[in-house]
Amino acid sequence: SLGTPAADGDGRANFYGLQDLGLRTARDAGEVLGRRRVRRAADGLVVPLQLQVLEPDHLDVLKDGVIENGHRVIQGIEFDLLGRRVAYWLFRDHPGDNVLWGSRNSQSERIDASEILHIFPRRRPGQARGVPHGVSVILRSRNWDEYEDATLQKQLIAACFAAFEVDAEGQTSIGLPAETDNDAYPVDMLESGTIQRLGPGRDIKFANPPVVGDLDTFASITLHEIAAGWQVPYELMTGDYSHTNYSSARMAWNEFGRRIENWRWKLVVPQFCQRAFQWWQEVAFLSGALPAPVSVEWRAPRKEFLDPTKEIPAIRAAVRSGLQSLDQAIAEQGEDPDQVLAEIAATNQKLDDMKITLDTDPRKVTLSGILQSTDVPDSEAVPAKK
Repeated sequence: SLGTPAADGDGRANFYGLQDLGLRTARDAGEVLGRRRVRRAADGLVVPLQLQVLEPDHLDVLKDGVIENGHRVIQGIEFDLLGRRVAYWLFRDHPGDNVLWGSRNSQSERIDASEILHIFPRRRPGQARGVPHGVSVILRSRNWDEYEDATLQKQLIAACFAAFEVDAEGQTSIGLPAETDNDAYPVDMLESGTIQRLGPGRDIKFANPPVVGDLDTFASITLHEIAAGWQVPYELMTGDYSHTNYSSARMAWNEFGRRIENWRWKLVVPQFCQRAFQWWQEVAFLSGALPAPVSVEWRAPRKEFLDPTKEIPAIRAAVRSGLQSLDQAIAEQGEDPDQVLAEIAATNQKLDDMKITLDTDPRKVTLSGILQSTDVPDSEAVPAKK
């Protein structure tokens, strides 16, 4: 079942969790691998198949060049003479684990391409591997992180000094041996409220820590650039909605939604979901768990409304005017139209049998709460005054 961990080779996530894990890895690393794992009947699975999600680090990037059979290998991916992917050279264990545990297998093995899902967005023809999604702003992100740490450290150090003792009589102890100046102590460590004692005959001056005046402006510009590099709205990345109104938030959300749709229907569904379903159907049919081949329809989860009071009437108007079918409107909410309409029909029949009229029943009550008139076609028409 899609909702159980039986689909996961690691036994931790269901099929939806595998999609989430694969997409997160593809965004961070630029690509992700999925491996088909056919299990034995003794494992007790209804369909003896599991999917293992692998980081791209499992690819043997040192496997490169022309090999004995005449095929070309590019960073662990083997291509035939026609340029088709025929195999992947993978480490059995993660290379990072090999560093910690020297006894683990560090030799790559050839896995047929029919056993591997290689999921990544293609940016150019002939691209062999994926590119990390935020690669254009990696350096800027690091610079921002270092700047933020340096600014914080600057303020912490400044705040540690509460006051200084200065020479009120114009005397100085420069050149005197350290052991003769019992009141002069070098500062080895700083802590909040530190007062540096400089010796007798001194005056005290309170510290005036520097103020970071341009941090907000610099942070806003930098974080906007980083958000643009990752192709996510600034408000969603930072959680800062202080300068956002409904119109700007809707424009940003619509643009982000189009990017999500592009990833969903050009990457997740064709490269992951459909291929995984083909594997499942093949194994299920051969094992006898599936009596006949079936087809599936992939449906996206519901996109949350920004303003339901405005968006729901817009959907209703689109359906009434014929610009959108009712099935399409229901499907956009992540529901099965046939199932929803069947539930509506069953509910209406139950209400009619029990002679109950609800304010939410459009067959009998108008949108403004007035009972439908059998003589007036328009349910919203106002009865003529006598």
